[in-house]
Amino acid sequence: MAGTKEIRMKIRSVQNTRKITKAMEMVAASKMKKSQDRMRATRPYVSRALQIAMHVSHASAEYRHPFLEKRASVKRVGVIVITTDKGLCGSLNTNVLRMMLQQYKEWRAAGIEADFCAVGGKGLGFIQRMGGNVVSQAVQIGDRAKLEQLIGPVKVLLDKYIAGEIDEVHAFFTRFFNTMRQDPRHGTLIPIPQEFIGEHGEVIRSAVKEGGWDYIYEPDARAVLDAVMTRYAEALVLQLVAESIASEQSARMRSGSGMNLNCHPEPSSRAPARDLCQHSVPTEVLRGVRPERSRRAQDGSEGSLPAHRATGDPSAFGLRMTE
Repeated sequence: MAGTKEIRMKIRSVQNTRKITKAMEMVAASKMKKSQDRMRATRPYVSRALQIAMHVSHASAEYRHPFLEKRASVKRVGVIVITTDKGLCGSLNTNVLRMMLQQYKEWRAAGIEADFCAVGGKGLGFIQRMGGNVVSQAVQIGDRAKLEQLIGPVKVLLDKYIAGEIDEVHAFFTRFFNTMRQDPRHGTLIPIPQEFIGEHGEVIRSAVKEGGWDYIYEPDARAVLDAVMTRYAEALVLQLVAESIASEQSARMRSGSGMNLNCHPEPSSRAPARDLCQHSVPTEVLRGVRPERSRRAQDGSEGSLPAHRATGDPSAFGLRMTE
């Protein structure tokens, strides 16, 4: 059995760990509100950009942008995988990477190759370990994503699509719903999708008919559509990264809260009181009292030692017993 010194060192270690996890929880909570505000502020703009792109895809324009053309056969795809740079955020990255890996296996089974753009260090490491072809990457993004950090790596896939080297561009990311719910998502970035999920979870489809009409472009269709399609891709990728950052801070706050509870000195309400002391150490060792003095105090043979000193709760020292 462990001695008094080892037990006190363990108690001190648990208390120090609790300070770290509490600080991590508080930092994540302060960043969570700001990241959620930034993410919600850009949702209406991205939703409108998607609707415009869908409307343009139905028009009978004299110039058809490559993003509007759907390839007859798909032989190679581009994949944008958005994860975090750091860990300690629960199963956030695991869920996204599991979904991506499952889809990647389906592509390989169908004879479709994939080029990856990794946004986030966790996704980059996973893709490299599984042997994926990483053509671009963006890591160390921080708590506030900037377009200058993302457009370069993403443009590599866009240029490949325009050149005909890949036939589709997909994105795997985490969709933020609330502090307690963040779900992994898989969507098609290019060619322009014909439906998408709105800000409140509703499915939005284009309400215009195919062909027979067109916009009036100034100065010309090529200049306008090139600018609109570029802005569409930039806004959508930036929004997906903002969704993942907001999800990361929420998941990290919940993870820090869970670790902090595991170091809490109070016994868990789920554990019966009899189980808490089932594997506890002797009271006299916890209290630093010699065993013979403790036994004399319990039978009343020594009045100098108060009776309550011989009955201690191990949970008061940071030891938390589980079922």
